[in-house]
Amino acid sequence: MFFFEVLIIVLIFAIYEIIISFYLKYKKHGIVYDKEREKKYAYFVQAEVDKQNKLVGYECLLRAYDSEEEQWTLPEHLGTFSLQETITLLNEMFKKDESFSGFVALNVTLEQLTDLRFTYFVNWAQSKVSPAKLQIEISITNNLGFIQARLLKNKLSFLKNRDVLVIIDRIETTDDYFSRVKPFLKYVGGIKIPMSRYREYGEKHWLDLNIGKWVRIAQRNNLKIFITELENEEEFALSEKFDFSAYEGFVISRPKPLKEL
Repeated sequence: MFFFEVLIIVLIFAIYEIIISFYLKYKKHGIVYDKEREKKYAYFVQAEVDKQNKLVGYECLLRAYDSEEEQWTLPEHLGTFSLQETITLLNEMFKKDESFSGFVALNVTLEQLTDLRFTYFVNWAQSKVSPAKLQIEISITNNLGFIQARLLKNKLSFLKNRDVLVIIDRIETTDDYFSRVKPFLKYVGGIKIPMSRYREYGEKHWLDLNIGKWVRIAQRNNLKIFITELENEEEFALSEKFDFSAYEGFVISRPKPLKEL
């Protein structure tokens, strides 16, 4: 009897995942391809370095072109961007570099993670960035229901089995946020802390109460720690008090087209 109950639960999960994927497709949440948007969007790259200021990886950042201001800006609706559009833009950017063995990080929305073609996307991305390692960064901005959490854990397990390091991006300071991401910490390989969320605190608070807390959480869960949004030498020096896996921000490198690196 127990076997049939488990089988039914598994089938429910599978059917739910299929329904969600098609729902998102027809609602145009991160699935449908819009060729016109190729002209409006592009990927930029931002370098990440280690404590010795040695290049260890690049993060690919989506940018939208503002025709009125004639400049590239942060896009407003990442959730509507499809995997096919992502592949089209990244395909133009990626060039084989056999000498680079660091990582290439891609930001992926939860909508894109639930796309049935996500497995194909991972296979394609890994082949494109090789010999560099593919790194996936996700943001968990809302509390997830039981089914959504189960689906996310399944996707994270798949990525772990494919030797893809998954980073939880935009780590926040609150206890509510910790409760939100705690169930997923054992499924990921690292966290990324944005300096902007801690800049308002003085040095002692920033170190002891906030960053220090997440360093201890990361150590308990055997996670790598990345820090981003470092804007000046003072912040970079302050961050060096911790042994982060990578450092990122304007003080190191601004996002730019790959050809300008």
